[in-house]
Amino acid sequence: MKIAGTNKGMRDVIVIGVMIAVVLILLRVVLGSPLIARIRENFANASEPPPINSETDRPAGMTMAVHEGTSFCYTGPVESFLRSLSRRDKTASFCTLGPSSDVADNCLGLLSDFMQKTASAVCPANKPTYVKGSNSSSGRCCAGPANTAHTECMGTDFCEVTNSGNEFTDDRSCQFQKAQQSALCPTGYSSFVSSGNSNMKLLGCTNGATNCYAQSTLQRLVDLKYDITGLPVCK
Repeated sequence: MKIAGTNKGMRDVIVIGVMIAVVLILLRVVLGSPLIARIRENFANASEPPPINSETDRPAGMTMAVHEGTSFCYTGPVESFLRSLSRRDKTASFCTLGPSSDVADNCLGLLSDFMQKTASAVCPANKPTYVKGSNSSSGRCCAGPANTAHTECMGTDFCEVTNSGNEFTDDRSCQFQKAQQSALCPTGYSSFVSSGNSNMKLLGCTNGATNCYAQSTLQRLVDLKYDITGLPVCK
């Protein structure tokens, strides 16, 4: 009887071992199947969640208000979208400090787009990043990167954006530097800056005998309502 019982116990152990082995083999087959591989790939390629504004402050020039528990920023009358989001002024800028949705885009995306457009308009090529914060009322152009909120340059090489409307009155401004880089001189000429009336700084080219002015400089002077009579264009 003892021998029979011992044999039965060994058979049970063997059966359990075989079952465990079968289960492990099945798991390996299932995990290596194309279906599981596709599921893993889908998880790996899943799109990132929509950005959330890490800065709690509103973008410059916008008013922040809460509608039904969500924070929005708006350039139009706040009362109009507090009553109904659908009745707001569609021509005004509108964004949310939360994730983007069908109702509004995240404010960081709106801010980034605004900064890029402004940089193209006012920043010289060697200082391509525009920021606007409390330290500069009209903004700055940075040679290096900006902080996440686009309010400060991370380095010390930057220029100030002038709000005078006439970049030729401030040769330290970003707009003057941009104009200076655009005013290319012909072969054999070098650039110069001369002081004129009304504190004007005029960009020109000279070969030592004659002076001329880039077409971009003359066109800008015309746009600013200056008389360019007597200023020859560079050929």
